[in-house]
Amino acid sequence: MFKLSNLWKRKEIGILPEKVEHAPPEIIKSDYEKVQDFHQAFKLPINSRPKLPVILGTARITIKNELVRTIERLHFLTTSLKQSNRSKNSRLRRIRIMVEEFTEYLEAEHSGNLVEIADALIDLEYVTLGTHLEYGLPQPKLFKEVHNANMAKLDVAGEPIKDEGGKILKPEGWQRPNIKRIIGHD
Repeated sequence: MFKLSNLWKRKEIGILPEKVEHAPPEIIKSDYEKVQDFHQAFKLPINSRPKLPVILGTARITIKNELVRTIERLHFLTTSLKQSNRSKNSRLRRIRIMVEEFTEYLEAEHSGNLVEIADALIDLEYVTLGTHLEYGLPQPKLFKEVHNANMAKLDVAGEPIKDEGGKILKPEGWQRPNIKRIIGHD
């Protein structure tokens, strides 16, 4: 039997034993698997193989036009940040990188290129994790707190509460994730 203290390290490097006795499932599940659980619980789409979801009717034209306008605004913002970034301010650099990666994602969406979308999403994830590190934010604890709060949006019967448009609603008594407690800021 493996010690739980070594379990996380083994998970990170991909050598978890096939059977781990007495380990709570949340220790073994990755953040990706937890988001998958959320999608299943809230009846959100999950594709078993790579494919672009279809955008129907006039929404496709509206979205394409909005993407073009948003991309143009983000390019302007990136240019402004590059000019402001002469002092090597790490916070401005992080903002610029995040905007650049998000812009790449929107451009890939606009072109409908799934390979470029996948690349941009991973880049965004990588930059986001790097930003957590640079800001000293404990991403695993923060993710767990937000995930638990999101899963608490199920009603007492374990069903999602949604409005007519499909937006997930918060049940009575729902509490926001306590980020301040985790990062020690009031």
